[in-house]
Amino acid sequence: MVALRIGYFSPQRPDAGTVPTRELSAWLSPRDAAELVRAAVEAVGLTFVVANGISANRYRRADLEETMQQLGYRPVDDAWQSP
Repeated sequence: MVALRIGYFSPQRPDAGTVPTRELSAWLSPRDAAELVRAAVEAVGLTFVVANGISANRYRRADLEETMQQLGYRPVDDAWQSP
């Protein structure tokens, strides 16, 4: 079983001028959300995992090491990077 802890999901990259830094650091892009769900569904050999769901933000609100290690999740988007 995989429990996904989704951060701040937004279909559009958040605007740093209007969105608080706390939410920027927890942003999960649609592309990374799809990759996270795929990784969770395809994971094998797990009993129970709580996986943090955020993108590869420069300043991260949550630790991704365990999620990346156990699920093979590799986020690519960053709330602070231009598209």
